[in-house]
Amino acid sequence: MEALSGAAFCAYQSGMLNLAENLYQNLLLQDSTNVQALANSASIAIKMKNYPKAKRLYLKTLSLDSSNAFFQKQTGLVFEKMGQLSAAAYHYQAALNLNNKDTDAALKLASTAYDLENYEKALTTLQSALKNSPGNIALRRLKLKTYHRLDSTFQVMRTGYQLLLSGDTTNNTLKMTGVAYFNQKIYQSAIELLSLLPEEQLTPSILYYLGISYREQLYFEKSKAAFDQAIEKGMPPHFERYFIHKSLTQLALNDFEGAVKTCERGLEITKKDALFFHLARAYDSWYKDKQPAIRYYKKYLQSPEAIPLYRNYAETRIKNLRETEHFHAPDSLSID
Repeated sequence: MEALSGAAFCAYQSGMLNLAENLYQNLLLQDSTNVQALANSASIAIKMKNYPKAKRLYLKTLSLDSSNAFFQKQTGLVFEKMGQLSAAAYHYQAALNLNNKDTDAALKLASTAYDLENYEKALTTLQSALKNSPGNIALRRLKLKTYHRLDSTFQVMRTGYQLLLSGDTTNNTLKMTGVAYFNQKIYQSAIELLSLLPEEQLTPSILYYLGISYREQLYFEKSKAAFDQAIEKGMPPHFERYFIHKSLTQLALNDFEGAVKTCERGLEITKKDALFFHLARAYDSWYKDKQPAIRYYKKYLQSPEAIPLYRNYAETRIKNLRETEHFHAPDSLSID
């Protein structure tokens, strides 16, 4: 038995998995309660991606020794590999209960809770683990992702800033922290982080955030370039906003004709009535003849999507433009 166990272990360590598996099977035929043989056989099954077998072996191992934190964690891993996340979380929690300083078990439990969309559980686990391992980058990155999922902008900024200070400039850290700064209207910081992303990470939405941030910081040419690039890259949800904000940047550059063309192209592509309002404003700013502006304000008012603020503006503007035209119109009757 001792020789068989030694041979199986040597084969396992040498990467001779099929031989090790056969030797452990022979060993278990003689002693089915050999916990180490069961655990090593389960480990081989994981390496060979035979997860149902690994699960069966680890559950038998736990029936013999449920107080072993490592066996609990490995059982959780098998359940996770099989997509049985609730069961995985149960065993990761059991492992952590047995050894509360096991950072790996804590990370696995938090990650599983995150995948189950139990973000509060993920945060609780991460915060506890970080007390034991405050510098652990993997824990802090998952904490950042969790706060991002919870739309906790301030905490994303805080956690992301700490990661950046530690030298973590991975794409996800730059992206999530940069977007958090954007949401808080700290536009210069958003620019500094989002502009560091490589070209393949500059999605239409990231370019949209950059475009607005550049405009708010008065970098109008950079803003226009960012919106151009965003529009070229695809059609994300709310695509009409890309054209709207590009036209606003062009108005800031006094490129009134360009703003009109941008709104017209946006209308052609997206068919969104919101662009009627911005097209009307562009004509209003550019044309001496206010009839096109009045026409598009009216079109916007006919839309069921018209929002109260813009509706009030459009109604007031139509009234003012008509009064101005009436005031400047030549009299139909004149007296010499």
